[in-house]
Amino acid sequence: MMGYPGIQKVRIDKKGVEIERLTKGLEKKTNDKIIHKELEQKLGEIKERESVLSPKMLLTVVHAQIATGQQEQAYKNVERILSLAPHSAVADEASRLLETAKINKDSGG
Repeated sequence: MMGYPGIQKVRIDKKGVEIERLTKGLEKKTNDKIIHKELEQKLGEIKERESVLSPKMLLTVVHAQIATGQQEQAYKNVERILSLAPHSAVADEASRLLETAKINKDSGG
């Protein structure tokens, strides 16, 4: 479907909505292995498309990566957000989100 970039965008946007929904569910039920597994699966499906994601979509991915304990991948995506849109609200939120995740990890919470 390389000839139809609009269709690809709709598919990515739909996956983003699914990732966002699952992330919120996992944040509410942090020990739910089913949600965790499903969220990791959705992240795997979108991984090959990360290079074309918008900063806003990357932020959705960062939220999910942090929720599933993928801090290293989240850090790399925050770096991408900062390079794509360094002075944006999305970049500010991504930086805060990653710092909060690091503090929580360091404090054991």
